[in-house]
Amino acid sequence: MFEISLFGKLLSTFSHSYHLNNTVDRLHWNITTIVLILCVLFIGAEQQFGQPIQCMLPTHLDQNSWTDYGQYYCFTQNTYRLTDNQTLPSASNRAKLHLNVNYYQWVPFFLTIQALCFYIPGWLWMMLQRGCIFDMEAVVREAICLRTMFKFEGRITRLTNLVKYIASGLKMKMKMDRGRTECQMSRSASKFSTLQAKWCKHPLDKKNGISTALYLFSKLLNVINNIIQLYIIGRFIGFNNFPLTLTKMQFTSSYFPLITFCDMERQTLGKVEINTFQCVLMLNFINEKIFFMLWYWICLLFVLSLTDFIITLVQCLRPQCREALIKFYLQEGEFDDNYFLLLKDKRYLHIYIMEFLGLDGVLLLRFINNHAGIKVTRDITVGLWYCFRGFYQVIFYHSFIL
Repeated sequence: MFEISLFGKLLSTFSHSYHLNNTVDRLHWNITTIVLILCVLFIGAEQQFGQPIQCMLPTHLDQNSWTDYGQYYCFTQNTYRLTDNQTLPSASNRAKLHLNVNYYQWVPFFLTIQALCFYIPGWLWMMLQRGCIFDMEAVVREAICLRTMFKFEGRITRLTNLVKYIASGLKMKMKMDRGRTECQMSRSASKFSTLQAKWCKHPLDKKNGISTALYLFSKLLNVINNIIQLYIIGRFIGFNNFPLTLTKMQFTSSYFPLITFCDMERQTLGKVEINTFQCVLMLNFINEKIFFMLWYWICLLFVLSLTDFIITLVQCLRPQCREALIKFYLQEGEFDDNYFLLLKDKRYLHIYIMEFLGLDGVLLLRFINNHAGIKVTRDITVGLWYCFRGFYQVIFYHSFIL
């Protein structure tokens, strides 16, 4: 019962879906991780409780006393396959011709490391984001709760509290950025301050972009992880020149042989007798199917992750994309005449999007839209617009004139 409970906790940990992601992220951080863990459990169970290898012993050996020992010996001491000419290789030529089959014992550990490599980017993103000024995950969860609320008064109260929480975090970030900018402007005469001022102009620093930078970094880790995974699969199995193209990839019996051989040394009357066993490595039948599917799955993930990284990078860093998105969210907001006219003022709208919301604010609204829907996202965007006008009307007029 303890093992079942531990297994359940392990699966729940890896299958727990956070809300600061998209479909491509979930394919990496959740789906692939769970599939790899299931493969680990299946292969591990076959190794420990099944018959991963069966060997045919020479006739002069007692089958009852030597069968189990011989099979365990061959499984732990590695086996080798035939040469390309279908002949038994000598001991000196096995390493030169790469005929040793010595990876199958380590497949569960290898797949476990792969699962961790897919899980770590998402875990790292969530842990680092929680250390920022406000927790985006908590905001998105609260927004999801708003989607299922139908009582008007309760929904308005909860929405107002959520908007105030988001606005307070954005306000704090903006004060920090503006204070840093003013300090740099006062020391702009020195060369060091000039370099500092140039750094301040970078959108990830001045435009509330720490969480955005972390999210983009996690997506970049997905791309890098896929490339490394394709490479280490080849190194693990034993490809000499591991190709990164699907057309050259061929899974043949050279890589996953079912029929292998094993030499066992046996001491008899002061001399060493070498017995050659012929073995059926049934575990390789399973390994072949797993690595075959895993290879093409990671190739697909690589294409998806690279495309997703480029699209997300453009959407987050290109100002026109952010402006178009926020304008779309504000289209159907219920404004009075004064606020509606201010919304038409390009100066205020630009400051609201670029400096108040910044990169992190727009990214947060994307997450809310993905998980809570467009209606909740528009309500929050409109609420933030009202907070922006109430908090920063005088400050922004003054800074814009200067």
